[in-house]
Amino acid sequence: MIPSDEGGASPRVLVLSMCFAPCRAVGGKRFSFLSRYLAEWCGEYHVLARREKVLVEDSEAFVGNVHRLRAFPYYSPHTSSWITRQLLKIWARWLCIADPYCGWVVPATFHGIRICRKHKIESIIVTVPYFSSLIAAILVSRITGTTLVVDYRDPWTNHKTSFPGLFGGAVSRYIERSAIRRASAIVFCSDVMKDQFVKAFAPVAPERLEVIYNGFEERSDKNLDQAPESGRINMVYAGNFYGRRQFSVIAPVLAEMVRDGEISAAGFRLHLYSSLRAQDLGLIRDLRLEDIVEVHGLVPYQEIQEVMRQSDILFLLSGDDVSYAVPFKFFDYLRANRPMLAVAPKGSMVERLMSEVDCGEYAVFTDGAEIRRALSTLIASRNSYSFDGADRFHWSSAAGRYFRLIQDVADDRCLRRE
Repeated sequence: MIPSDEGGASPRVLVLSMCFAPCRAVGGKRFSFLSRYLAEWCGEYHVLARREKVLVEDSEAFVGNVHRLRAFPYYSPHTSSWITRQLLKIWARWLCIADPYCGWVVPATFHGIRICRKHKIESIIVTVPYFSSLIAAILVSRITGTTLVVDYRDPWTNHKTSFPGLFGGAVSRYIERSAIRRASAIVFCSDVMKDQFVKAFAPVAPERLEVIYNGFEERSDKNLDQAPESGRINMVYAGNFYGRRQFSVIAPVLAEMVRDGEISAAGFRLHLYSSLRAQDLGLIRDLRLEDIVEVHGLVPYQEIQEVMRQSDILFLLSGDDVSYAVPFKFFDYLRANRPMLAVAPKGSMVERLMSEVDCGEYAVFTDGAEIRRALSTLIASRNSYSFDGADRFHWSSAAGRYFRLIQDVADDRCLRRE
């Protein structure tokens, strides 16, 4: 059902999402989920994405009008060839424009113009990062006269960032400001990100600034209130440690609780579905946590969803370098309907959402005593959280808000023409 009380023509939309299902990048998830709804509600709906060299099977992938384009050079930091890695490092550090994924810009621009003219597209949505996509979006929007919506999953030049070459910073700032001036609306994944944007770009920003969170698919089965009973509390962390999100945040707390007899191998286990580095494995040995920390490695998305549903506690970690962010795991954990131990900076989006949704315990990122208190509370009060407030994060709700924004932008365009 189209989320609108008014009749009239349905909008015609082109989305530039360099990463798109079923590629493995987290950045591909947002519009892969939103597109299932928007494609049904829009008169025309097309997605431009990069053609990946390796695709990952995903039964939840969107399979509508997706145009996958080759990029040259094809940049991936995970290539196995040593020579290729060195060449790509040179490309990323000195030769590229804006970011190392800019090899997609030229084909995206030409193909985007063709799609806009053939299907009479009215609005373009570009979701970033990767930020070189903004170049293609600006060019296609200007040449075809379509309105532009910029969708920020992460901030760019107003956040600590490494830029390529000698003039990469200046070029990147010019590109971003050009996109902002061209945009009819800008969408953010969190309120903190929007607040930071306004401080940096208020003089050139459009009037429409919207916050539309990521989300999760509502599950048809409702029998989710209890994890399987066992004599042991199982806490799960799904994903890698990187940036300021480090295993060392929780490891000393666990060691202290073991030493004080609050947890033991018989009654508690932390399951890490992660590719641990040598230093993390060394930390487990040094703190003598082998009996309570079990390392599984990464597993397919569908499999880890079932693991989450079978757990007693889900561990959510967000570093103080990205206080604006809401990790995608937050929404995966809401879907699993299992209590969270959320460790994040004070004043962060994670703290704000944990206060709005009854889904677990929050602890300040830098406070070991606070982390211990929160974990102890979860162990003692297992299965006592209502998850009130989680319903507003369903993907269908997010897509409904996006569709109304697209309609408003299209209506404004018609009024300007009149």
